[in-house]
Amino acid sequence: MYAIGVNPWVWASPVDDAALAELIPRIASFGFDAVELPIEQPGDWDPVRTRDLLAAHGLVAAGVCAVTPPGRDLVNAAAAVVESTAAYLLGCAASAAAVGAPCVGGPVYASVGRTWRMSPAARAACYADFRRALSPVAEQAGEWGVSIGVEALNRYETSVVNTVEQTIELIDGLPANVGIMIDTYHMNIEEADPYAALSLAGRHIKHVQVSGTNRGAPGADHFDWPRFFAVLRDTGYRGAVCIESFTAENETIATAAAIWRPLAPSQDRLATDGLRYLREVTAGPAAVAD
Repeated sequence: MYAIGVNPWVWASPVDDAALAELIPRIASFGFDAVELPIEQPGDWDPVRTRDLLAAHGLVAAGVCAVTPPGRDLVNAAAAVVESTAAYLLGCAASAAAVGAPCVGGPVYASVGRTWRMSPAARAACYADFRRALSPVAEQAGEWGVSIGVEALNRYETSVVNTVEQTIELIDGLPANVGIMIDTYHMNIEEADPYAALSLAGRHIKHVQVSGTNRGAPGADHFDWPRFFAVLRDTGYRGAVCIESFTAENETIATAAAIWRPLAPSQDRLATDGLRYLREVTAGPAAVAD
């Protein structure tokens, strides 16, 4: 019942026009339905060219992934940094609209790896600053028919939001097109009960990323995937579910994602094994009944 997608980061970084020209036909040949499209730098890929390439191979854009390296921050940062980050996110939303993706998702509040201690008062102020900075971006994205999914990261990658409960607090009061991007890798680390957290996310869910608990293929790990998808069905979410993992061949992304060893016999196997398992687990009796 779910479209199954994959992020080209499994094979390449940066994901640019040349990488997509090579990978989209391969992704289609594996049997995927959709592709997540990260934007590391504005202009990495052309939205119209990418839209046409996807359509030519029977794929859709599941979402655009916002990338927040050092210097992309909406909170606890200089005004010029906040302004440039908002402009970057607005560009992501414009690209999403042009390529036909329904959502921009990611840790849009602060750069990955940036952590600092916050008192309750400081955290409340941080969250208020985020809402002020994101609100005009969200309003414009909404006019384009694009939602924004805010992604909680694990404690080693951010101190802003680590759980669904925190993320709901963070986005409270923002336009209705702002919600949550689920990422099972981070949930497995941070949530005492990831399935209860998924249920709590409920109506806020805008996009779903999945990977094994070690960042490898879903199904080759200890996560209770049948339970996860049973809860996901109950939330009413019917969008795409996308595998997100990373190549170890790019030093920058491998270091950022802590990919220190192979997670599968090959990157193709990571993708295809994950796809095969997701097809099986989402085609169970409950899924068929839907």
